[in-house]
Amino acid sequence: MNEAVLRVLARLGLDAKPFKQEKVIELVKNPLSGAWVTVCSHHDAADGRPSVFACFADLTRKQEILAGDDWLKHASSFSPGFCVCADGVTYHDGRDEGYDFIVAEQYFYPLDQAQILVNQEFVMLFELYRGEDGCNYSVDKCGEREKVVDFAGGEVRVRTKYILRFIAAKQCLFVYFVDARLASSSSYPLGSTECISESDEVGGNYHIGQWYTSDIDGGYLLSMLYA
Repeated sequence: MNEAVLRVLARLGLDAKPFKQEKVIELVKNPLSGAWVTVCSHHDAADGRPSVFACFADLTRKQEILAGDDWLKHASSFSPGFCVCADGVTYHDGRDEGYDFIVAEQYFYPLDQAQILVNQEFVMLFELYRGEDGCNYSVDKCGEREKVVDFAGGEVRVRTKYILRFIAAKQCLFVYFVDARLASSSSYPLGSTECISESDEVGGNYHIGQWYTSDIDGGYLLSMLYA
């Protein structure tokens, strides 16, 4: 956070800490630290809540993934289909390119709500069944149920220990894409804006890009984080 950002914060009388998005950065660096991990969540408001999407990838894709901070995959990236080109028609199964989904979105009509599909190999490996509430459960030898995949409030969460067991069995990567934004105002300024600060942080298992944008008068501030 440079002097230009600090000046805008002082002018607006805002606390600098929320705009640093430290909790989101901690999440990026260790997304599997909790009992649950959110694997799909999208928010339109710039209120600091991160939009996330998680998927699996081949080990050979690690350097490609860490080369940038942009989203390489989305929940809708895994739909099979045909590609027509000059050389003919090719079929894509939606799982090529070394990536596979944990959950994927399937649309039937633009006005209908998307249906969320859970990776069937994941479901079958842990012998999960779908409860009346739409969530997925495991059952132990004593008949005790444990919720594994939770659908609530537009978010999909998976119990972390099952993710860890799956990536160990498959010897694959767990990839976490994050987009978090925090604005000083709910309305975007009508005038032109510019980037007043930009930083990159790259670690062994993460790549975080963060930008601060303000308007000409310094009456607006937007903190954007992609990872």
